[in-house]
Amino acid sequence: MKQKSLSIPQSPVRTVKIYRLAVEVICAILLIVWLYTGTSKLIEYYDFRFQLRKLPYFSQYAPFLTFFIPLLEIAIALLLIVKKTKLLGLIASLGLMLIFTAHVYYVLNYMRNIPCSCGGVISSLDWHQHLTLNIVLTLLALIALIIQLRLNKWTKGK
Repeated sequence: MKQKSLSIPQSPVRTVKIYRLAVEVICAILLIVWLYTGTSKLIEYYDFRFQLRKLPYFSQYAPFLTFFIPLLEIAIALLLIVKKTKLLGLIASLGLMLIFTAHVYYVLNYMRNIPCSCGGVISSLDWHQHLTLNIVLTLLALIALIIQLRLNKWTKGK
């Protein structure tokens, strides 16, 4: 008896549409988060730089990071808009969210009295809420990335 292969079956049109919609919704959420946090960090430039200087592992890089982080967030948002760069935007979103989540976990568990260096409303969250938000956004980025990779494989050559 022939053993079944574990290859991905041909996808029905409806499934592809649902997956595409899921990716678009998650990309929209990430796009809003990246644009919002990036622009608010630029608007609140001096506060952001001051907060970065309080972090021992970022203090010497604060002048560079004060511009680099918000510009990177905005660049990732732009990658998520364009169809050809969406996959790269999802990879970058996942990578940056993993870094931010690790940072929040570290601050929460190993540091005291450190203000959040995030922009806008997110800076009003406590560290536990911030960690939860980051985990959710990281999982969303991972889900969208997996779905997008699957969609790319399904639609390859079509």
